Amino acid sequence: MKDSPKVSIVIVNYHNKKLLVENIEYLKKQDYTNFDVLIIDNSSDLSLKNLNAFFKIEIHRLTNNTGFSTANNIGYLLSDISSEYILFLNPDAFLPYEWLSKTVNRLGQDSYSNIGIYSTPLYGFDFKAKKPNNKIDSLGIYQTWYGKWYDKGQSEDIKSYELFTPYEPKAICGALMFCKKVAVDDILIKGYQVFDQNYFMYKEDIELSLRVKKKWRLLIDPSHYAYHCRGWNKKRKLMPKKLKVMSSQNELKMHCKYQPVYIIFSLVKLFITKCFG
Repeated sequence: MKDSPKVSIVIVNYHNKKLLVENIEYLKKQDYTNFDVLIIDNSSDLSLKNLNAFFKIEIHRLTNNTGFSTANNIGYLLSDISSEYILFLNPDAFLPYEWLSKTVNRLGQDSYSNIGIYSTPLYGFDFKAKKPNNKIDSLGIYQTWYGKWYDKGQSEDIKSYELFTPYEPKAICGALMFCKKVAVDDILIKGYQVFDQNYFMYKEDIELSLRVKKKWRLLIDPSHYAYHCRGWNKKRKLMPKKLKVMSSQNELKMHCKYQPVYIIFSLVKLFITKCFG
């Protein structure tokens, strides 16, 4: 009997211990056992050592905050060479009991052989109440006709959409990206970067999705789902101006590389963000 494929789960932590502990609790309950967890700690939080009680975990502490992309790339480089899949998972994303087993079984089918990045619908989760909030977090990332990127269905009631068959989004939310190792190996930048390290944070998941789509397919499967607390501030107006400018700059950079038709929109957006926040 063939052994079940190995999965390496990469989680980047930055001062998110409470969310991370809950994340690990969900992973402990998975019915799929052939996986390990690499926590890349951007915050040098020594209190995370208690998580080592879960034998599948390795914690790698970085001396400074390298950003989301670089930290995930470090996790990729440290992952088990025998792993067939790499799951990039945010600390605030929680996997229900059968998520890993269902995903691995799906991707083992011949009809899924050309899928590079797989995900499922993300539903909202109220961390304080420790329960789902019955809202959609993301059904995949899409784009308006003028170039704006957005998470489909975000903040809408779960019952607003009836999803039955797998579908291909424009991009996949970086909170939960289940990647075939051969696919990411196929599109590496400089031979080692899964995520483009020119993106400290913001839009790096979209850039990766666009790069993967050149050779592979993206897929969201609504036959199961995961939860996402959405740790960042949901109200963009309350975000620090510095972060909004960074996001706009990354969007412009990405459009220059992949979608020049949207450059004007990105330039205007960046100008407005810098001037008015």
